[in-house]
Amino acid sequence: MIYRYIFLLILISSCASKEYYQTKKACETAAFQSIPPKYEQGTYTYYETKEVPTGEFNCSTSSDANYSYYGGSTIYGRETASTNCKPVTKQIREEKLGITSYDIYKDYREQEIEKCIVEICNERYRNKDCDN
Repeated sequence: MIYRYIFLLILISSCASKEYYQTKKACETAAFQSIPPKYEQGTYTYYETKEVPTGEFNCSTSSDANYSYYGGSTIYGRETASTNCKPVTKQIREEKLGITSYDIYKDYREQEIEKCIVEICNERYRNKDCDN
């Protein structure tokens, strides 16, 4: 039963035809030749989360008593206390500036590829999906 569902999922996910992918590849090749990438640098904003100290501390003190007893009376007694402090931190979101390269013709080229696919598929197969 489960194999039937897996088969259906594979079948549904592979809806585009071989002809469609061939047409897409041909259109991409033509588009990259007629509209080559042109890269420019630009800046973008991104955010980074950091832990920073608030200036406050959380402290806890523990004591350790060490006594020796002999016959009901204390012979030796020592008590030590230790204090452990940890800085209190808070998360802040820091704005940063990054530099990236991007293809200024990418969107235009992708539109031309889609237009090419539709035109060729309509011409050859009389539908936009290149279905026989």
